[in-house]
Amino acid sequence: MSPFIANLSPELFWDVDRETVDPREHREFVVQRVVERGTIADWRFLRKQYGLDGIVDSAKKLRSLDPASLSFLSSVGHVPKEDFRCFTAKHWLPPL
Repeated sequence: MSPFIANLSPELFWDVDRETVDPREHREFVVQRVVERGTIADWRFLRKQYGLDGIVDSAKKLRSLDPASLSFLSSVGHVPKEDFRCFTAKHWLPPL
C-alpha cells in the first residue's frame, strides 16, 4: 500500500482494496472520498499533498459530488459552481 493511502482513514476505502489505490492514477477518486467522507485530518493531509488548486481541479472533473462538498470547494477555491462538471451535468437531467 502506498504511504499516501496509508495516511488516510481506512474507512474511506471500505469498498475497494486499499493496496490497489494509486494516489496519482486515482486522484479524482481519492479527492472525492476525502471531501465527501473524510475527517479534518484527512482533508489537511490531502491539501498538503495535492494543494488546494490541485484538489479543486480534480473535483471539477467529477461526474458527481454531494451538494455540501460542491459548495465547500466552490467557496474555498473561489471557483463558480458552474465550473464543476457535476454541477453542469446535473442540469441535463430531465425534471421528475
